[in-house]
Amino acid sequence: MLLAALVIPIQADPPDFDQRISIDARGANGKQLTDQLSQKTGIHFEARDEAIADRYVVYIENAPLKDALARIAEAETGEWVRLGANSYRLRRSPDKIAAARLAAHAALVKKFTKAFESYRKQLAERPDFSDEAAQKLAHEWRHLGSPPNNGGMDFSGYWERQNKLQQAVPVGRAFMRVIMCFSPEQLATVPIERKTVFSTSPTAVQLALPNGAMDALIDLTREQMTWEDAVAKYLPEQANMGWNGMATGGHIRNVTNAMITMSRWGYGSGIQAQLILSDNKGRIVTESYLNVDEPYDREQQPARPTPETPPKPEPDIPLSEVDTVLAKMFTYNTWDAHSRTPEATEEARAIVADPEKYDPLSTFVADGMIGIARQRQENVAAVIDERVIGSYAYSVGKKGMSAHLFDNIRNWGQQTVNEGSGWLVMRLKEPDQADEVRCDRHALKLMLDAALSKGRLTLDDAAAYALTSERFNENPIPDAYLTALLDKQGPRTLQENDKNLLRFYGSLDSTERTNAEHLALSRLTSFQMELLEKMVYGNYANLQEDNNQPEQDEDGQYYGMWNTTAREPTVSLGNGIPANGFVKITLAKDQAILAHMQYGEWDQGNQVYDPQSLAWMMASRDMQQGNNFSWNVIGLRAADRTQVTFEFKYTDKVSQFLSLQDVLPTTKETPFVEKLPDDLRKALQKAIDDAKKQYAQGGGVQYYGGFGGASAPPR
Repeated sequence: MLLAALVIPIQADPPDFDQRISIDARGANGKQLTDQLSQKTGIHFEARDEAIADRYVVYIENAPLKDALARIAEAETGEWVRLGANSYRLRRSPDKIAAARLAAHAALVKKFTKAFESYRKQLAERPDFSDEAAQKLAHEWRHLGSPPNNGGMDFSGYWERQNKLQQAVPVGRAFMRVIMCFSPEQLATVPIERKTVFSTSPTAVQLALPNGAMDALIDLTREQMTWEDAVAKYLPEQANMGWNGMATGGHIRNVTNAMITMSRWGYGSGIQAQLILSDNKGRIVTESYLNVDEPYDREQQPARPTPETPPKPEPDIPLSEVDTVLAKMFTYNTWDAHSRTPEATEEARAIVADPEKYDPLSTFVADGMIGIARQRQENVAAVIDERVIGSYAYSVGKKGMSAHLFDNIRNWGQQTVNEGSGWLVMRLKEPDQADEVRCDRHALKLMLDAALSKGRLTLDDAAAYALTSERFNENPIPDAYLTALLDKQGPRTLQENDKNLLRFYGSLDSTERTNAEHLALSRLTSFQMELLEKMVYGNYANLQEDNNQPEQDEDGQYYGMWNTTAREPTVSLGNGIPANGFVKITLAKDQAILAHMQYGEWDQGNQVYDPQSLAWMMASRDMQQGNNFSWNVIGLRAADRTQVTFEFKYTDKVSQFLSLQDVLPTTKETPFVEKLPDDLRKALQKAIDDAKKQYAQGGGVQYYGGFGGASAPPR
């Protein structure tokens, strides 16, 4: 086995690889692991590059050294390189990593191939969109029923049925045809976290639609007019619903441009695609969405074989009290304001406060894994993907670590578990992605020290940590540790602020952070410009158009940035981000209100408001009486807020407003406005009275969604 793990053959008089060795390394990095190997064997071992940064759980009892080295290399997706006499280095294997990348790409290609098969099947069900087919489809829409009004939970399959019907209308059919003009291989290369935009008239930052895309739209006008006749007859209430191709009032004839945006949120995810059809003035005629992914078919899910003789239940592994407490920090819902923060013992707080001395993986993760392996009389060699710590934590129950831990990890899908011949080996399934998410223990220690000394996680300290990793927000360790040391508000500065903006803020010097009236974009570094491009052209980009009044067309419809292609950043900033733009940065400190929100029966956690915004929500309660699924304010807390506002001015017409904030609650939660501090109480009560007057006069703003629309009990 060792020979397979060495890239340079052993020469004469090799070291004693038959000697037996015992190792106990819990949450060790590559240097710590190889130092222990060297001390135990008298052979020099070292690790380099990714292998030195990875975190290992290795537990070996009296096994041949050659077997131990082979299993460690397998866990690392690596190999041992002979440096000279009695000296070896552990590294990632370029060939194995290349194979892992190819396998991930092949899995994506397979995903999109199956999506295409599903689209062909749907199109074949209505090969000719005739009057009869349109009438049948309208009948199906008529019997779709009302959407579930239960806080977003859907037990009836309504949204799945609606999605199929939306894909069956002519615009949906055309969208499927256009998407299939791409190859599955092309779709597998769409990047994450930044939209890729294709157009019939591409700008400098867009791509041309593939050959055949416009041909796929040839039948759209005829089919759409047939459909709109059916809508007028059988669905008259939706005759003016242009969204998603329901009905366009005949404007489908005016379409001259097609644009498709594609977004992906993870390396293994499908694609959220949007089709936008517009006329020669850039006015959007209709748009539709398509989730390009392998369809889930309940009927084709493989049945689990039932053994003739059920296996004897394997007992759980008892864990220490501190292990159980630490596991709870990773499982409780920080967003649920009703959930009580797990109480951290002094021992747990001491461990959490020093992640360099006590590695986060050395507690319940390593103890549970090793306990199961010892119970099965196995040795362990594992490299841990920190994204799956939640799977370990959720496997901890009242009796300890579940013996089903490794089944749970396999189901999580980010680690490969191999068990046999007395060994349990776990390796990274996506080494590149695991590297990007790995938590820097030294940076974490600095952030925790700062948060403890100040009693809160400030923007400056959060931004310093955010600079350590592009995907810092995907690692669960910082959130759990901040919760243990502070409370459930502790990690919110990391959780709730836009990650790219937080990293941008961290890259500024102290003068620029406080108040910069005119920071020229031409002065930004390449790193800062890269972050800015993600904010402008990313999945969640939101640009504003300045001083531009909506225009009225020949049909009396008003058009502005929101319903023209100018809302797409690759159109309004089609030549890239202008170098002559600038950003204005403003720092403000004030008091805010932390409102405990509820939607129907579902607790939605805390959200931050100024008194005026919250007053509109609370004053709207009379308008929503009898609605069991409205937003409610069920508790209030005063809070000190630090807010940094960024006004990016790209052109005379196009801007972008973004902000960061950290919030420190200063009072206990109360359901009564009267219990707030005097200044906030007076400001909120006055704003509520003013809002009530406007509502009574028929004015005021009706708010909806997570940022408003509440019928609030506070008074």
